[in-house]
Amino acid sequence: MALRPGIYRIETVPPPGPPPDLAVGIDDYTPVRAFPSYKPVPPQGIREWRVARAPGYEDQYVIISPGFSPRPRAWGRAEDIPRPDEPVLLTDAIKSWDIRRSEDNTYVISVPNQPPGDTWAVTVKDGDLITRPYPVVPGIEPPCWQFIPIRID
Repeated sequence: MALRPGIYRIETVPPPGPPPDLAVGIDDYTPVRAFPSYKPVPPQGIREWRVARAPGYEDQYVIISPGFSPRPRAWGRAEDIPRPDEPVLLTDAIKSWDIRRSEDNTYVISVPNQPPGDTWAVTVKDGDLITRPYPVVPGIEPPCWQFIPIRID
């Protein structure tokens, strides 16, 4: 089942042990952060995200701030062609993402139109959201994310 448009909290799927991290946008043109759920988020931090179909693409999504004040901010990338460890930026240059369902109602967030043989998935490195290639072979799964619904459109 495809992800329905709406407003969500987006969290990592942690290994057994620590609680999940929450995807939080704080400052423009900086990486979206993975904030531990037990830490307070700065007041300007975006904790909830509107997930909507990308205009003109039935199978792609945009992940944007739910408010438009003073302008919408979204998950973006510096380049359209993926590079290893490229940060997922909080920006007004909105980019589309593939969001496909995995097991247990979790989802893989990845760069659309990828080079063959790899899934360029969103993961966490040193507290920042980044994209990283994962080979498309049995037994190797890219990182998954939970979309906790706040409001479904």
